[in-house]
Amino acid sequence: MVITADTVHEHHGEPRADVHPVDAEGVEIGRTLLLHAPEANKQDFYTVDGESTLAGQESRHMSSPIDATTDDRPANLRDLGGLPLIGGGFTRTGILLRSDAPYAGDTQSIAPVWPPRTVVDLRSEVETTISPRTWPADTRVIHHPLFTAARVDGHLAKPPTMTDMYQEMLDLVPERIAAVPGLISTDGPALVHCTVGKDRTGVVIAILLMLSGVDRDAIVTDYRRTEASLPGIVRRIRAHINVPDDFDADHPMAQAPAEAIEAVIDRVDSERGGAKGWFLRNGGDPTALETLVGRLAN
Repeated sequence: MVITADTVHEHHGEPRADVHPVDAEGVEIGRTLLLHAPEANKQDFYTVDGESTLAGQESRHMSSPIDATTDDRPANLRDLGGLPLIGGGFTRTGILLRSDAPYAGDTQSIAPVWPPRTVVDLRSEVETTISPRTWPADTRVIHHPLFTAARVDGHLAKPPTMTDMYQEMLDLVPERIAAVPGLISTDGPALVHCTVGKDRTGVVIAILLMLSGVDRDAIVTDYRRTEASLPGIVRRIRAHINVPDDFDADHPMAQAPAEAIEAVIDRVDSERGGAKGWFLRNGGDPTALETLVGRLAN
């Protein structure tokens, strides 16, 4: 089943209207939200080595890596549990995941808690149609294009610096970033992804972690962890997207410099009221945020 609407959000079980579309330059013009709920291919969804993790189980010190040694699964998938909180304690596992794009033909997931209850897909409509992924019927998939200028095939000839691109996201689409907590279901794990799982996903996740009270150094470290996954990410992109021959793990668009995400943190934190003040001034839903933080950080 595919539901298409100009603007539909499920706000704690109730549909609501919201309009925040963007064009290829990140300018808001109009958008389509797709909720995909196809029948599952059951062999695609299982845990590995018999492991399972209950939501709320604690880990320690860093987000949980999910080893991806083949190209038939996301290369940059990880659980954001185990990150240290400023006030003490750690984020909970089984609540928030991040990754590069899942593609049609991926044969399995090795996330301990899978499939996600919510998938927030930050890619452009063009990107989502290249190789659509089939999800189980009870997985709520939300197409929430964030900043199509971050497409890996859009800046390869003359790529911007990551710092400049992330600042442009904050300039042009802050409301769409702030809308993400309102898109996440109140039960089960949520997956946020784009194509690489580094730029659009990286900015969104960094701000969600700031709002949850995660230690600054841990946020930067989590962002930087993508760099180790870039060879696998690039192989998967090249297998599914038409990109130039020189797009490899050394390309400027395939870097994860600490200063780029540090500049995001500095800018958001410098706002009156810090990250929460930034969130509220950009239309964020305080109830949705409270729910997400209560699940992730308490």
